[in-house]
Amino acid sequence: MHERVWEVVAVVAAIALAALMAAPWYESTVNLSGSADRVAEADAWRAFTVIDIVILVGVVVAAVATLLRERVVALIGAAAVLVVIAYRLVDSPIDEAQDYTVDPAWGAWLAAGVAVVLVAACWTAERRKDA
Repeated sequence: MHERVWEVVAVVAAIALAALMAAPWYESTVNLSGSADRVAEADAWRAFTVIDIVILVGVVVAAVATLLRERVVALIGAAAVLVVIAYRLVDSPIDEAQDYTVDPAWGAWLAAGVAVVLVAACWTAERRKDA
């Protein structure tokens, strides 16, 4: 079991990423003509049109490939997920207007951290494949 620890970590990270798709990824703060700001949240499913499917497919590829011990494929899937999430942290999918702003919420940041763990686990599993 010791040699498969990183594979278990990768699968758990993939499951966590799939679950985090329902967490708030973006917060929109609206300025209502001098009154208190209102905040609206959007999860990955509401904020994206195609990117959410790309993330989910990458997560599934990483998890299934890890279980099948196809570690290079798992690493590619995990890296794709990390790149897409990082891109969406930098470039919001929601256009900002003069009276509101859109910022990444805790779900997007946590998903990015879990994606780093997923990539690290797939990378370590690949490097230790002979062990």
